[in-house]
Amino acid sequence: MKKVFDFNNVFVRLHGAEVLKSINWIVTKGQNWVILGLNGAGKSTLVKSIFEDFPYSGEKNCIYSSHEIGYVSFDIEKKILTSPPFIDIANNLQLRKRPLQDLSTLSTGQMRQLIIARALDKKPKLLILDEPFDGLDEKSRVEFKKIITDLMKGIQILLITHRFDEILDGFSRILVLHNGKVFAEGKRTEILNNKKVRELFEHEPVSLNNIFKKRKPILPRNLIDMKNVTVCYGDKVIFKKFNWVMKRGENWAILGPNGAGKTSLLRLITGDNLQAYSQNIKIFGRQKGTGESVWDIKKNIAEVSGDIQIKFQKSITVLEVVESGFFDSIGLFRKATSKQYKIAKNWISRLGLNNLKDHKFAVLSQGQQRMVIIARAMVKSPLLLILDEPTTGLDMKNRKKILELIDLIGTDSDTQLIFVTHYKDEIPKSITKALDLY
Repeated sequence: MKKVFDFNNVFVRLHGAEVLKSINWIVTKGQNWVILGLNGAGKSTLVKSIFEDFPYSGEKNCIYSSHEIGYVSFDIEKKILTSPPFIDIANNLQLRKRPLQDLSTLSTGQMRQLIIARALDKKPKLLILDEPFDGLDEKSRVEFKKIITDLMKGIQILLITHRFDEILDGFSRILVLHNGKVFAEGKRTEILNNKKVRELFEHEPVSLNNIFKKRKPILPRNLIDMKNVTVCYGDKVIFKKFNWVMKRGENWAILGPNGAGKTSLLRLITGDNLQAYSQNIKIFGRQKGTGESVWDIKKNIAEVSGDIQIKFQKSITVLEVVESGFFDSIGLFRKATSKQYKIAKNWISRLGLNNLKDHKFAVLSQGQQRMVIIARAMVKSPLLLILDEPTTGLDMKNRKKILELIDLIGTDSDTQLIFVTHYKDEIPKSITKALDLY
């Protein structure tokens, strides 16, 4: 069989650290591979090494040019968001078009659909999908699985995933990375039934009890009160005479398909959508637009989202990102107190990130970055924690750990939750109410 690409004892060093070590991997024509591994294992670096000119030692060859390779990833989303503010986007995975739309108004799922459409529009010979289902609602995931199955009849595909149910039948071979090295490779059934591979992904319960101090804050009966709220982007109506109340003591799940308005709702709460100030919206009993600043609103609110994660792509360490949570700043522009420093270190330790404390945030994997953003959100013990698809990019171990933590926050702390997800089986038990948007 003809080789598509091969790695022979390849080492890749990025940002002063060895990311890939002694990689030997051959992919021949017709083979569709899945790449598995824990957060930070080197999966994204490995596939990008196929078409990007990373500094390396050893030998690697690929028969395709970068123009013949389609790529879907969170990295592409970061690049697109630095493009001009308007772009002709795909309405669904069949590439039907809709009018020009401001990128800032797209939901997470709509942005992912755009990236997928962009990759397929190249008519690639090799398609690399790095967590392509992240952000897609259930219907879109089903549709895209069918599209991938059809594509495999004519296009070779490499898939990175953290969810075993996304390994479709057409993927016959699996490569497992661990700490930058090949941990296992071979036929699909052999790898999935391998005892050591299963043990690698097994969840280890962590002790997160007794980490919250109850303050018994004095709160109004209604934390959020929206009456007859209307939000439009041009001719597109997101909400029309929308009403919703979140009461003291409640934890809410926000559900709904891509484009239903979940992200817009969150931005009304945080004040990042300017239309909030002309609406009948009260946050913590205070009417929006009556003189409060964005900082007044955010001092009691913390947020975990892809938007926050993207904004931190700069030269700043993990510790500094976490410390910035005390000041609600994108970047650290004042020195944390000794008490704040200890709290930040404690959360970094609790989430198993000690070895990354002094690393630059931008060089971490997507999943590692998401863990850091969660630590950043919790350092100030917010009264309201907004979790916009918090498990995006997390491996199975970290996903279970974070869901356990969220459940504890919702039951053992003064913090109330708004939890946005496309995976209903991930809704924590501490969630007491659900808002389903359509």
